[in-house]
Formats: sequence, C-alpha cells, structure tokens
Amino acid sequence: MTFTHSTTLPVGIYHDGVLHREVTVRLATVGDEIAVIEAGIPESGTVVGILARCMTQLGTLAPEEITYQLLCDTLVQEDYAALHTAQLEAKKKAQRAEARLRAYRFALVRLGQYGISAAHARCLDAVALGGLLDAIGRLENPKGWRKSRTIKSLPRRPPSAKRT
Repeated sequence: MTFTHSTTLPVGIYHDGVLHREVTVRLATVGDEIAVIEAGIPESGTVVGILARCMTQLGTLAPEEITYQLLCDTLVQEDYAALHTAQLEAKKKAQRAEARLRAYRFALVRLGQYGISAAHARCLDAVALGGLLDAIGRLENPKGWRKSRTIKSLPRRPPSAKRT
C-alpha cells in the first residue's frame, strides 16, 4: 500500500507557460535513493532528486516530466518546505495505519480467546466491536473497569445571596 498526501504549493512551479500548484507526494523508498545515485545526480542534490521521484502528481504535468532539473530550476524555498511537510504527512498516515492494524490484530486475539472468530469479527461494525471489547475488558478486570468508569460529582457551591 502506498501512502500519499496531496497539498497546494504556496508559490507553485511554472512550466511551459502554466503555473502548477496542486501536488501529490508519496513516501520515499530505498529504490528512489538508489535510482537518484545511479542517475548521476550530485550528492548535494540527492534530496531534490528523491523528491522529484516521489511526486506522483504536479498540476497537469505527466509524472515523467517531474524531474530533478525541473525542480532545481523552478522550486522555491516555500514550496520545498510544503513538499517536505507533505511527505511527513504521508509518513504519519502510514504510522496511523500501522497502529490501527496492530490494534485490530490485538482485538482479534482477544475476541478469539472468547470463541469469536476473525470472520465473525469482520462482519461487526465499529460500535458492536467496541462493545464486545468493552465487555471483555469488564470480564477480565471487573474492579479496574468499575474504577475507571466512576463519575465523581463536583462539590456544590452554596447559593449566593440574591440582591434586591
């Protein structure tokens, strides 16, 4: 699964009489780094070369038109920062997906201990699945569950004297 993030560049890249501002970037891979080195791009331009390979969409340009040279000639600092931020957002999406997958696997293991199959769990909506996991939590730790659900009332202030 490829994680991408789309954004709008603050300034944009001007190419063939058109200003391109809408961009989509994906996470960089080791293959991107190798390809940049093999392409003979100088070490000082490696980051820009990798960025050019990771841009899957830039306005109406075809992906093969997004090159190291194009970025070197037209990319301004504000746009570079926006592209870097977009790559960080794509990375966060990947991390959130991994955390959700880990939580889902853990939930399947817990449900399996009580005889609920993975196939049955996939048929449940989020509310039903959450209810089952909550019930399992109550079964496994009834005292801890009660403590965490206790609602404490706030102390009441005495009514203030009415002014007449």
